[in-house]
Amino acid sequence: MMEQKDIKNEKIEEKNKRVIRKMNRYIDTFPLKAHEIALIQKDIAGMAVEAMERGEFLENILEKSPKEFCDELMYAVGGIKAPGGRKLLRFAGAYYEIAGFVLLFFSGLNLGFIFILCFGILLGEYMSAKIWIAFLLSELGLLSFGGLFYVAGKKAVRYSSDMSKTLPASALGVGMLFLGVILQIISMKYGKKITGFSTEAQQLVNYMGMTCFVIWICASISCISGAMRNRPNSKT
Repeated sequence: MMEQKDIKNEKIEEKNKRVIRKMNRYIDTFPLKAHEIALIQKDIAGMAVEAMERGEFLENILEKSPKEFCDELMYAVGGIKAPGGRKLLRFAGAYYEIAGFVLLFFSGLNLGFIFILCFGILLGEYMSAKIWIAFLLSELGLLSFGGLFYVAGKKAVRYSSDMSKTLPASALGVGMLFLGVILQIISMKYGKKITGFSTEAQQLVNYMGMTCFVIWICASISCISGAMRNRPNSKT
């Protein structure tokens, strides 16, 4: 019986330590003074001791999520409200990362297909050399954009946890917005010439591109709005 109780206490203690580490990391993303951080961490440690004495998980003692508890402590001690832009920045980051991964994956597959055929006897039987070169360049372009998207997504997520990065996050959103507009203009004006598709096929491509473009614009605006809202909000 005692052994089971000890095992349970060890599990509770281990989980509480993980929660405390997450809470401390969350607090470190805000521009608090050293003594304010010390006060908040002291309160958290006190709650953790109480949880261990009662043999309960820290989250149960808090009666709210650890994040909400930290937000209340930061406002009480340092006069800082958690910025509302974090979710917007993380939405933008998630979209950029997913779009980047999809582009990297499919352009990588197509490049692999090209290089396989380059060393096969079938090269030249499907397309002319000029079309192969154009196809290769387009896939390399998509691969570059995929990498750009993925890096942009990582940056947006990282900026969401740092209120001092308002300016870089805003610049990221503006840059991606500008890039999206330019690419959409090029696609609508020169898409058929670049792809060589039939009118019907190109219309389908344009519809798909417009859908992606709308989501891209929403993500970029979210990035800009999130950056502007992701600033210290003092009660003084």
